[in-house]
Amino acid sequence: MRKYKEDLIKQYEWIPKALASKKAENIISIDVSDVSGFTDVFFITSSNSDTHMKALLDIVTEALEAHHVQYVVEGKNSSLWCLIDCGDVIIHIFSSEGRQFYDLERIWGDAPQVQFDEEGELVLAVNV
Repeated sequence: MRKYKEDLIKQYEWIPKALASKKAENIISIDVSDVSGFTDVFFITSSNSDTHMKALLDIVTEALEAHHVQYVVEGKNSSLWCLIDCGDVIIHIFSSEGRQFYDLERIWGDAPQVQFDEEGELVLAVNV
């Protein structure tokens, strides 16, 4: 079993904190660096409404700009899934229905995962 690279957690620890500041739900990170040719890490979270999804998108893009990270947003007007592609990092903001439908945690289930609490602090490592 591969281990979640601690440097990835440290390098991007501000992302779950930014999400948590707007009450993002069920924040996780998946280290796909050993199994993906297009990115190193996913951050996945859920929103509880379209308005909440927009607020999460806004806070994340503000944080990315503050850290001078270039990004592209896809699904900005979707009510199921918004994706922020930063190259090495992809941030997925789902509605509850969208997260259940796309089920990225299952698709990437063999990759190391970590979960974050309501403050954006690391609380649990899975498959590490």
